Amino acid sequence: MKSLYGIALIGMLLGFACLAHAQTAPLPFSKQPLLVKGTTFAPIRDICKVTAATAGWDAASQTATVSGKEISLVITVGKPSLTVNAADQPMPAPMLVAGMLFVPLKPIVPLLGGSVTYSPPTVLISCETRQMRGTVGKPVPPPTITITRIPPSGSGEGSWGEIQGTVSGVDCRTPNRYYVVVYAVTDMAYVQPWTVAPLTTINRNSRWKTGTHLGWSYTVLLVRAGYKPADVTTEDFTPGGHILAVTTVEGK
Repeated sequence: MKSLYGIALIGMLLGFACLAHAQTAPLPFSKQPLLVKGTTFAPIRDICKVTAATAGWDAASQTATVSGKEISLVITVGKPSLTVNAADQPMPAPMLVAGMLFVPLKPIVPLLGGSVTYSPPTVLISCETRQMRGTVGKPVPPPTITITRIPPSGSGEGSWGEIQGTVSGVDCRTPNRYYVVVYAVTDMAYVQPWTVAPLTTINRNSRWKTGTHLGWSYTVLLVRAGYKPADVTTEDFTPGGHILAVTTVEGK
């Protein structure tokens, strides 16, 4: 009888050992973590899986709301800050990669009760008995916009030309996520081709084109959906927020 109890006890101990091993064996990331300008980014949904947090997504504002133990985080694509329980703090701007929200690990994981361990090129995130391990990938090149057809230099309401080009670093296969905004620049920058139609669509092959009134130069923006272009402006555009890339050329 004692031997039977001994066998049962050993079986229970082995069972607990196997359970503990199953709980602590690291899971793989759903998408490879990425290194961008010295910061490691990973999908927010993977971080939530490890830390047992929950996340909601608002596509219109490109914003995720993450809820953990006694903490609420608001994370917006392209915004170089994080809202923690209604208070803002700076952090590298989150980004969309193939439609998935990537966030910097170091600011986010500890707030949700986890930890980050680096052993290049490997990164491990842990929370209680849950872990996730992955190999950090190559840096993601920033989005770019290129003009391949430059209109003549000119001015006036009766002037007209065509401008076209390509974009890179964004996924254009899903329509209406990204647009091009063209400004013809003379004494000021005037949105093209019309104030009632300031957004130029991008084809699935990452190409775009539109008509434009002539300017002395042309400033072209690659923007996320939701960007509201000014009709007339003197702004010096730089990437940030909804603006992903900017280029300017002189008229031919």
